[in-house]
Amino acid sequence: MARVKDKNKLHAIHEAALHLVVKTGFTSLKMAEVAREAGIATGTLYIYYPSKEDLVNMLYRNIKSEMVELFDAIVIDENNYKLTFREIWMRYFRFCMENPDKMLFVEQFHYSGIIEDEIIKSTNKAMAKIEDFLAYGQQSGWIVKGGLHLQKAFLHGAIHEWVKSFVAKRVKPGEETVENCFNMTWNGLHVAHL
Repeated sequence: MARVKDKNKLHAIHEAALHLVVKTGFTSLKMAEVAREAGIATGTLYIYYPSKEDLVNMLYRNIKSEMVELFDAIVIDENNYKLTFREIWMRYFRFCMENPDKMLFVEQFHYSGIIEDEIIKSTNKAMAKIEDFLAYGQQSGWIVKGGLHLQKAFLHGAIHEWVKSFVAKRVKPGEETVENCFNMTWNGLHVAHL
């Protein structure tokens, strides 16, 4: 019979791995250090995850699931495209500001080749609501036409760089600054109707 995994230990393992992998990178990540930081024996860690690849894949899946949950509650209002776009942008920006290590982790591993294809496909599929919304924006003339992957890269890239800048400077941006960041993103994608 499979052993029941302790949720507190899982949480401690994930937090330790997240902290260490962002700090040291994947190559330097040692399972013994993850176990030490999580406050468990190394042998116990291997019961939960047989390799650091397995650990990183599960951590990636969990973080992406958190991101998907951000958008599940959003009601897509096609009649007020900018308002819905702003809600999506703000939720993602706030998530990244509150969880910069998670943002950096996903950024580091998304194109690394370490994350299993099945996990990439399933997490991308879960984000279909956002892709459909962007596609609708292109078709209806709200935002510039182009590859959805390019628009997502533009959105993520801008938010990630702003968050990195704020975190590095230990600055919590005020409402006006956040609104300015949003407007720069919107103005970069919005098709001006003459």
